[in-house]
Amino acid sequence: MSELEKEFSSFEALPDAVIVVDRGGSIVHATAQAERLFGYEHGKLVGLSFDALIPESHRKRHARLAEGFFAEPAPRPMGKGRELRALKSDGLEFPVEIAIGPTKDGTHVVTVVRDISATVRTRDELRDREAESHDLEQSFRNTPIGLCYFDKELRYLRVNEWLAKLNGIHVEEHLGRKLADVLPDVATGVEPQLLHVLQTGEPIINGFVETTTPAHPTTARTYMHNYFPDRSANGAVVGIFCVVQDVTEAKKDLEGALAEIKELRDRLQAENIYFQEEIKSSHDFDDIIGNSAAMMATLYKVEQVAETDATVLLFGETGTGKELLARAIHSRSKRKMRPLIKVDCTTLPPGLIESELFGHQKGAFTGAHESKPGRFELADGGTVFLDEISELPIDLQGKLLRVLQEGEFQRLGGQRAQQVDVRIIAATNRELHREMREGRFRSDLYYRLGVFPIEIPPLRDRREDIPLLISFFISQRSKALGKKVDSVPKATKDALMAYDWPGNIRELQNVLERALILSPGRQLILPEELRHTQPSPRGVEGALRRNLKEIEGKRIREALEKTGWKIKGEGNAASRLGLKPSTLRSCMKRLGIERPA
Repeated sequence: MSELEKEFSSFEALPDAVIVVDRGGSIVHATAQAERLFGYEHGKLVGLSFDALIPESHRKRHARLAEGFFAEPAPRPMGKGRELRALKSDGLEFPVEIAIGPTKDGTHVVTVVRDISATVRTRDELRDREAESHDLEQSFRNTPIGLCYFDKELRYLRVNEWLAKLNGIHVEEHLGRKLADVLPDVATGVEPQLLHVLQTGEPIINGFVETTTPAHPTTARTYMHNYFPDRSANGAVVGIFCVVQDVTEAKKDLEGALAEIKELRDRLQAENIYFQEEIKSSHDFDDIIGNSAAMMATLYKVEQVAETDATVLLFGETGTGKELLARAIHSRSKRKMRPLIKVDCTTLPPGLIESELFGHQKGAFTGAHESKPGRFELADGGTVFLDEISELPIDLQGKLLRVLQEGEFQRLGGQRAQQVDVRIIAATNRELHREMREGRFRSDLYYRLGVFPIEIPPLRDRREDIPLLISFFISQRSKALGKKVDSVPKATKDALMAYDWPGNIRELQNVLERALILSPGRQLILPEELRHTQPSPRGVEGALRRNLKEIEGKRIREALEKTGWKIKGEGNAASRLGLKPSTLRSCMKRLGIERPA
């Protein structure tokens, strides 16, 4: 090994990066530390021009420095204290210090490079801190509220200009003096509070003091005092920061506002405005109708939960308006500008439920000719409404739980998890505790969904809403049916009020629509089978219940026979009746309707 090679090999022991360059500017040797610093693989630096390690904007300057070195080859730093820049293999610039010197035989230049990024960062941070400290000092002096600092003896150590003017003496006249000596009248009221902070270490927020001051000697003004303990490294209270604000005018405004609020509150209570609010919806009909106590309690829960992101579980019999409540929650939430995606778990094809919910990749199954997003992707940033959640297969309940817990899911056939931000509102007409006991519904999913349960009252528990619903449906459907019905006889209204409505609002709507069709004039006439003489109220209720049950059964059988007893699919009986398949099955079970053998 030659002397020059021995000299090169000795550079490996140095902690800094070392690069040896010939007089032509080509790199002939680079230590492992240099390769790591500049991001090159082993052996890739040798043969490159040294200019490859210098940003283009610095190359002319480097050429002048190199020319000066060769004119007088002696060890020296390059740049004379000015910051130099180097260039990594990925094009990233970074600050460096460079020292150069000749080899022993004078044929090559030895360049020692040190990364000073951390030093520059520290220097910049110190400069920023100094500027910030200066800004804070200026803010302390000039802020338009009172600021001061007391030591444990309640002596002023710091005071700003605003508080000094309020106290009527210069800043310097406060320093080192006790509060009682500077403001004896004020000290009587505030010293006990300051001593409390020193003894307990607890701050006092929004303490009000009404007093005259040298700045306002004739009129008492209201000041809000806030006291914050200052603690040493071991936690002991060593002083108190004080903030003083003149809130005289704000107090007057607040008193006026409170009086106005009280007047408004009294008026709202008198007129029961809150319970008359209508929750807008864009589906089926425009309003949720009702002002009964039971319905108002439900709407109050909607108001409470709507603005949060909490998961909501809606319980209620079929026909009670669960979807309307879901839309009301969404429309009053911060997600209202994003979509509400409805998923009816009873109508999704069993083999395609996972794909519909979570999407699929191209080739995930036969017929998947292209990738497709699922309902959760479409609802990102919005709300997913899972109607009849109890119908969701048990294997997909685990995937839904992952969305609730982690905010992520995986497409069918996909290899990576996707993040999604959705709020989930679920609904069911089943008793989920029984479903859990019988193994058809996961208990962990139930407790995740049931963060905020809302039970929707059946129509029989809010009978006082029936007249409102009658008026609404008649006014809505009369025009569509070409009718001019504008009155309801008392006997008809009483009969409708007496019935229990097992199908709830949907059943009431269907009965009223049929009555409208059969009414020849301006009065609503019930079908022949619903007309009654004057039996006792209990007799009216029983007779009407029996007759409506017969009408309902007859209508369902007619629809089933016309569609070949198809409950779902194209041209099914549920669609003809305006019902969901699950609702139709429930009605058939309740009425004892079975398909003929």
